[in-house]
Amino acid sequence: MTDEHVMTLENPAGLLITPELLEQIGVGTGDKVEIKITDRALTVRPLNETEREKVMDEVMESLMERRQKLYERLAEGAQ
Repeated sequence: MTDEHVMTLENPAGLLITPELLEQIGVGTGDKVEIKITDRALTVRPLNETEREKVMDEVMESLMERRQKLYERLAEGAQ
């Protein structure tokens, strides 16, 4: 963990991220990232990771839709 300061770089304010931290999260200058705020915590991750997660969500949703009737029958139990 590292402590940094928020500084003004014109407008708006910005955070400088060291090359070491960029390397740890797997991004470099010019890479696209997703920035998310949850409970006052800032999360930065490579966009390719976000895209992968979206694809997995779509696959799981598709699978659930295709098997919905089967799951409903299983939930009803043996009759």
